[in-house]
Amino acid sequence: MQFTPVHISTTSTPTTGTFFLFSEFDLILTADNQLPQEIAALGNNLDRVIQIGHLEGNACYVTEFSGEIPQGLTTEHLRTSYLHLGDDLFGLARYAFHLMHWDKTSRFCGKCGITNEIHPKENAKICTSCKHIAFPRISPAVIIAIVRDNKILLAQAKSFARPIYSTLAGFVEPGETLEECVHREVFEEVGIKVKNLKYFGSQPWPFPDSLMVAFTAEWDSGEISLNDGEMVDAGWYHKDNLPPYPDSRSIAKRLINWFTENH
Repeated sequence: MQFTPVHISTTSTPTTGTFFLFSEFDLILTADNQLPQEIAALGNNLDRVIQIGHLEGNACYVTEFSGEIPQGLTTEHLRTSYLHLGDDLFGLARYAFHLMHWDKTSRFCGKCGITNEIHPKENAKICTSCKHIAFPRISPAVIIAIVRDNKILLAQAKSFARPIYSTLAGFVEPGETLEECVHREVFEEVGIKVKNLKYFGSQPWPFPDSLMVAFTAEWDSGEISLNDGEMVDAGWYHKDNLPPYPDSRSIAKRLINWFTENH
């Protein structure tokens, strides 16, 4: 897949192109699970159309649709759209969604409240009054695989849409290092201390604008105690007795795969 990004710009609804068309967190696809190549028939139900680049030589756009999904189109949640798109297009869909969400939530200046417009030279917004510049928001978060005696700590959060277990995660606070965030989040969520942190990898996670930074760690002290109300359950699991866990392309699954392959 060849994608060439461009300086983002708004446009009137084009007649042809490749479209990442969203309804909330759902990606709208054709009946054969392909990206739509024209959207003119959707008319006034489209939010601003933004050109983000060229895909295989064709202009590539992102926009949001409101209303009832027309006949001949179908939807797939962005989290699971890789089943139809493949890894490369899935990554591009996440990029498109992030830019669309940022454009929608940054229409007014956070400094003076006057209307923003797209910056003429950068992928940013500039206030039409005070000239304050706002770049796309990225919210860093950590996610951690903790191992103790060849078992991994997995937990079920109240916020999970399905009854699955995953590795611990949390957002970085102002003034924190990533490592400090790991120690704080782990202790707040399950009441234990960890050691021997090692960087594992990272993943853009636009739900709506996170960057997940993954670590592995070892248990140091303490026993599991659910004190902050975020977790329904947590426990230590051997690789032969894992509870239901994420089945997507998430870095959480990559961490769990790392555990099963190395312990």
